[in-house]
Amino acid sequence: MAFTTFTGEVNNISQLSDTPTLTEGLSPDELKARFDLGNVRIKDYINNTLLPQLENASAAASLGAVSVSGFEQFSTVQTALALIISHILNLEDEIGGSASIGDGSVTTVKLADSAVTEDKIGAGAVSKEKIANNAVSTLLTANVGMTWAGSGPYTQTVTVSGVRASDTPIIDMVMTGTFSTDKERLAEFSKIYRAVTADGSITFYADERPTKAFSVRMLCVRK
Repeated sequence: MAFTTFTGEVNNISQLSDTPTLTEGLSPDELKARFDLGNVRIKDYINNTLLPQLENASAAASLGAVSVSGFEQFSTVQTALALIISHILNLEDEIGGSASIGDGSVTTVKLADSAVTEDKIGAGAVSKEKIANNAVSTLLTANVGMTWAGSGPYTQTVTVSGVRASDTPIIDMVMTGTFSTDKERLAEFSKIYRAVTADGSITFYADERPTKAFSVRMLCVRK
């Protein structure tokens, strides 16, 4: 449906003579009406022709639209709406059917903080194979040196990139593979009785000052 074009006369005054009252015999009221006639015609066209056509269910088919890059071509609002609805229905079929979301298609930047809560994930919904390494846990290394503070207990703070204050890591010594060396370092490692994490560091507490440097692994399990 094409919209009706306004074709009414609006130059009513310019068509009159210079002396409309004398020449055309117009009364003052008739002259005033001539001044208003163009506006009256425009008002009538808008209210009784244009608006009803715009409010008609088929109006969207006559409203032009510019196609969006990366989307199917369309030239009217009606065509654009039909394409959007079609895509929504197809997406609903995929989500409700057997189709699955491809690996890596939903990245962390696509999810708002707290968007996925525990009650939104059904039991067994996410298999072990779908969880990337370090997604819920991370393995870090700390190098424990020879410099200890205090006079008992002794403390040493080590910078560890990635560790958090909320972590409660499982800590074990890194073995060298040489029995004698590992035996000596295990004896030193056994002097540590406590470890407290902070953002970016961990502080070790020893009841006896270790006399050798060694490295430890820290498994931080996070939910």
